Amino acid sequence: MSQIQEMIKPAAAMLDTYPVVTTKQKIKQWIKTCVPGMTPEKAERYSWPQALLAMGLLQAYEQTKDKTALSSVFSYLRRWKNSGYPISHVDHVMNGSVALWTEEILTREKREDAESLEALWICREGADICAGWIKAAKKTADGILAYRSQHPDWLFADTLGMLCPFACRYGVQKQDKELLNLGIRQLELFFQKGMDEKTGLPYHGYDEKIGMKYGIIGWGRACGWMLLGLSQSILWISEQPAGAEQAEQSAACPSSRSVTREGCNRLLLLQQQLLDSVFAWQRPDGGFSWQLQAQEGHRDTSAEGMIGYSAFLAAERAAVQRSEQWIPALSRLAAIMQTSIQKGYVTDCSGECKGFAEYPQVYGTYPWGSGSALAFLAGKRFKEESKDRAEGSFCPVTGQFRSNSLAGISGEQDEKTWEESNMRPEI
Repeated sequence: MSQIQEMIKPAAAMLDTYPVVTTKQKIKQWIKTCVPGMTPEKAERYSWPQALLAMGLLQAYEQTKDKTALSSVFSYLRRWKNSGYPISHVDHVMNGSVALWTEEILTREKREDAESLEALWICREGADICAGWIKAAKKTADGILAYRSQHPDWLFADTLGMLCPFACRYGVQKQDKELLNLGIRQLELFFQKGMDEKTGLPYHGYDEKIGMKYGIIGWGRACGWMLLGLSQSILWISEQPAGAEQAEQSAACPSSRSVTREGCNRLLLLQQQLLDSVFAWQRPDGGFSWQLQAQEGHRDTSAEGMIGYSAFLAAERAAVQRSEQWIPALSRLAAIMQTSIQKGYVTDCSGECKGFAEYPQVYGTYPWGSGSALAFLAGKRFKEESKDRAEGSFCPVTGQFRSNSLAGISGEQDEKTWEESNMRPEI
């Protein structure tokens, strides 16, 4: 675990300080306040980069029990609360996933110290505020959330990873069928309207009103966001409270049963389709390019981390019957990613995308690369070190072994590896 623990300290420091606003940037922002008609940009302190980084730290804590990882998330959540739980975009809702996961850890470990009890209260309040914001937010004609209010008909792949896992987890834990339905529907609609039929890969987004697809096909991080949305949503749905399904049956409520069991089955099929399409473009060196089809382009550790973590969740929890197919691909991916870790810092991460067709070719160390890489490598490393400790299915979130509640529900299984299946489409 030495490499994972080495990654924790820089990640925790980044969670405390990102974004760092330089003196030059402060001067530029001040000038904008003095010019009529110009609006200075505010530093986003509680958005998806921080949330993704916090989730990586939580995954690392699950495997290492490193106090630095958990305490840094506590501090982040406290700052979030002290700032009034700011939510104005879908990006910010991802903090709800951090809150629910932290709450689950605290409840499972039965922590009763003052810091933990405060964190538990913040988690519950923050999650409820995120849920309330989603319910009150304006929906598209299809009944889902757009990425930005100024473009109410534009749907981005990013939204699937930022919104859907929270909606599904909150929906299951709080028995909120409205959010659960929304999370599932948001995922399914993108597969209906935002995909390239030939490659099976996503466009960056689409216009719901006119049906136009936008951005490039196979942007690595778009694939990562979609897979993260699918894999975490499936995981949370499958972890519904014991006896919940029986209670629904006794109440003679088939529609509710459909949302949980049948909805999960549908997502499993979509997950398998997308994973097959994505891993058909794994590079000979084991990595993924910033655009998957650009095999000679720059690698992107943020795409690699999100894809790897999502595939790990699928292999170890939901699609366990196909686990042999994932092992060589994930091992090759982990090996190449480790070459991009320098003294705990994750490099080779592409810069922030500014919109459709705006993919700056700038690479360095960013929260979205560090968080996703930490989540993937921590989970995979722990699994490798723990494989002989117990029999049965491994839950990558809690680090526990138990029976697989979804075994056998995803239909026929193809035991061929991606290398054997020759699935890469001709383009």
